[in-house]
Amino acid sequence: MRILPIYLLLAVYFLLQSCSNVEGCNDPLAKNYNAEADKTCCCEYYQLRFDMAHSIDRLGTNFNLMEFYYDLSGDAYQVKSSSILISSVSLLRADGSAVLVKDTVLLTLQDGSSVWTIDDYAMLKPGTFVNDIGSFIDFGNYEKVRFLVGLQGIALNTDGTAITTSSNPLASANGFYNLSNTEYRFGRWELIKNITDTTIYELKDTVWIELPYSVTAVDGVDTKIPIGLNYNKLFEGISFVNEDSTAIIQKIKNNTRNAFFIQ
Repeated sequence: MRILPIYLLLAVYFLLQSCSNVEGCNDPLAKNYNAEADKTCCCEYYQLRFDMAHSIDRLGTNFNLMEFYYDLSGDAYQVKSSSILISSVSLLRADGSAVLVKDTVLLTLQDGSSVWTIDDYAMLKPGTFVNDIGSFIDFGNYEKVRFLVGLQGIALNTDGTAITTSSNPLASANGFYNLSNTEYRFGRWELIKNITDTTIYELKDTVWIELPYSVTAVDGVDTKIPIGLNYNKLFEGISFVNEDSTAIIQKIKNNTRNAFFIQ
């Protein structure tokens, strides 16, 4: 009987091993599920998604940067930039229980330590109409959507300079992280008044948003929430020329809850 050389036996062994260890996603809930995979990696899940409308009313009339609008006193102003940081996004069942996304992210804190936390941070700004909040696999019926304008808990201690990916809203490059005092601001608006006077307003307080919306999360599709942000409502009752920054920011904070709506 002829015996194969050892190197041929090894080649056959490694070939069989490579064929048997199929690398892919073996989670049936993932959208790239591979039933033949026995070595899991790279799973991609359907998203909880905000389809955003940036408008000046509840009819969906578009809000545009650098367009002229008029404040309480009839003075013209332009919005040069606008951004709002949200987190703690959940869908609420009829019994009031909340379901979060499943994604996590490793954050570096200001004391140099690291911590894993739910990754549901998003930046809402004009010109961006789709915001993927995170992977959502808890299927069923929901009655409300809830989220926080701002941050809470351990995320407040994040070192924004340690985040190098600009896709993460907590990265200092996105403007929410104040480098001078290492604190986060949760809304930031750059307004031009009287044609030449440019002022930046920053929201430092958190605001909870809860909106009624019946939606059924099912396997195989993204769970979409059609949310609108009404800028006329956000800046309602404000005279940008006649009021100081403290009064204006307080009014923006008070208006924020009513500025969001379901389309």
